[in-house]
Formats: sequence, C-alpha cells, structure tokens
Amino acid sequence: MVCCLYWQGKARVNLKTKIQEFEEAHPEYVVTRCPEAMGLDVTKTLKDVGIVLEWPPKNITYQIAFAACLKKE
Repeated sequence: MVCCLYWQGKARVNLKTKIQEFEEAHPEYVVTRCPEAMGLDVTKTLKDVGIVLEWPPKNITYQIAFAACLKKE
C-alpha cells in the first residue's frame, strides 16, 4: 500500500502558488485554506458538486481551499 499523504508538503506549496495566482487575477475574492474554521461543511459541499471524499484517504488526498466574493453593501 502506498501512503497518499507523503506528498502533502509539495501539495501545500503547489496550492499556495495557485491561490496566489488566483488572488492576483481576482482581487475581489477572499481565499481560505481552512474553510472548516469558518463553519463550512467541506465534505458536504464537495459532495454537492460531485466530489466524494474518501475517509480516511487511501487512494486520493485533497488539499482544499475555498474562494468567495466579499458582499458589497
């Protein structure tokens, strides 16, 4: 069995780079890498869009970030 968690350090760096590129292209968005801390049910949200997470991860491990526009008043 291969440990799918071994590459997490590289995955975090790649995700951080992608987030920075996204934020530069879309300054009206705010991105979080810890959506659970904001009350978002990540598992349900991803399932609602067709991404089913494996718990515990055995074959696929995801690094998750969410982006949202700030509400303008």
